[in-house]
Amino acid sequence: GTYFEHDILVKSGVSLWSGTLQASCVTIDAQGKGRGLIFSNADSSTSIVGFTVTGGVAHPEDLLGQGGGILFVKSQPKISNCVVIGNHAETGGGFFADQGSTLNFSNCRIEKNTATFMGGGGAFAGDNGLVTGCQFLDNIALSGGGLFLQKASSVQVNESYFGNNSAGNCGGGVLLIGSECTMEG
Repeated sequence: GTYFEHDILVKSGVSLWSGTLQASCVTIDAQGKGRGLIFSNADSSTSIVGFTVTGGVAHPEDLLGQGGGILFVKSQPKISNCVVIGNHAETGGGFFADQGSTLNFSNCRIEKNTATFMGGGGAFAGDNGLVTGCQFLDNIALSGGGLFLQKASSVQVNESYFGNNSAGNCGGGVLLIGSECTMEG
């Protein structure tokens, strides 16, 4: 079903799995009242499988307006079979992962998210990242329409698709600043 909730804090060690493990099973709609999900100090045993996160907004006065749909603060959760769609933030419309975070997305669709500045689909300033089998579609930002990577130690993008993302300034699909990124497939 659809749950009209916002700013859901997911604690370390929690695993949320939808009934069918598909994003169409459960929708979290933040209705513009805040972010969809917030991970804070969540370790790698934390996971979300088969959810849609939509309607999230990170307001500029709240943590610099980062992470409209999902915010990662010093966290390493696994996100799989999810759809992050129709969220907005200053930076990281779909998601934002800070310097203490490790990004781990698989088989997800990041779509129609917007950012006023950087990372329409998502923004990552964390330590390491792995994105496998994901789609970044129709995201918009001033820079880094699909994905914005800043000062990340190492990010590996495998078998993923970037389509119809746009940026008013630079990096329609992906923008890298001081990051190492490997793209395969």
